[in-house]
Amino acid sequence: MIRQQIIALFLTASVALPSCGLVKTPAEKVSEQIAALSELSPITEAAILEAEEAFEALPEEEQAEVENADEIAAARERLEEQRISRQKASARDTVAGEWVELDEVLGLSRPIVYWFGPLKLNASGVGESEGSQWTWDVSEDLSEIRLSGNRGKVTLDVIRDGAFTKLRDPNGRYVLVRAEDAESYVKARFVKIDITADNIGDIMDLPVCTGPILDEKDKPTGNSAWIQPSRKIDQGLVYYGRSEDFYYTLVVNGQTASEWRLDYPFDSLSAPEYTNFQRGSSAGGTLVFIRGAYVTENRMSDGRTRVLMLSDGMKYTTSQNWYVDVVDYQGHEY
Repeated sequence: MIRQQIIALFLTASVALPSCGLVKTPAEKVSEQIAALSELSPITEAAILEAEEAFEALPEEEQAEVENADEIAAARERLEEQRISRQKASARDTVAGEWVELDEVLGLSRPIVYWFGPLKLNASGVGESEGSQWTWDVSEDLSEIRLSGNRGKVTLDVIRDGAFTKLRDPNGRYVLVRAEDAESYVKARFVKIDITADNIGDIMDLPVCTGPILDEKDKPTGNSAWIQPSRKIDQGLVYYGRSEDFYYTLVVNGQTASEWRLDYPFDSLSAPEYTNFQRGSSAGGTLVFIRGAYVTENRMSDGRTRVLMLSDGMKYTTSQNWYVDVVDYQGHEY
């Protein structure tokens, strides 16, 4: 009987002894759980929370045995980096594609070129325009894109305009629209009119005398300011720009009849008050009008610069020969 008890005790000990070395402490288990976070790709919020909760469940003295507890914070940093990376990738997808300058699409005269041709933005973060290579990224809130390349650094605002997205120079010098949207964008907001001698009278009235032009001492100069009223303003169209080849002519009947060639529409003219203007024999080029619904302000500055504020926040200016001290622009808008 004693012999059988000894044998039983021996067998029990022989079974238990090999497993003693495999038992892990709670602190070791948590340490392994934390270490596993570095192997996860992508890292997940759930995995981090499980490791945090397991660590917090340990008594304080056992928490001190977890030597890699600081890796939980590192995992959270990696999770945030993943979030930002995904957000930027999604944002890049939103603005990736080919963009063209609006003035180019409209065919407007551009005495100063501010951009470098069509802009291609690849979702990978690489871009190109005529003669330029760029790397680019987009802000987290998708309010601007930043380009860096062989022509320096450029920042463009991302503007939502109804159903359309635009890229705008922060100084308002140019706007880019998606190449695929350009035709529908222009059709929705603009009216382009090819000018001939037959239709110029449907757009501009003959000059109207508005009062004498005075010199710096407020004495009459002998000339008066003449305005050329717009016939399109009452149709809800506001003058936006002209093509490089735009022109029209007026016949001036003074002592000797002559024909004036003019390159800017709606300019005020300087001529004696008895001048008789008639429509000239030729006109050409293109005029572009924007629909009035997209214009929030239309005014003439003291510097003879007409300012349009548009519904997308864009400020658009055209320099005109306007006698602001003689002709009040309000009531003569074009």
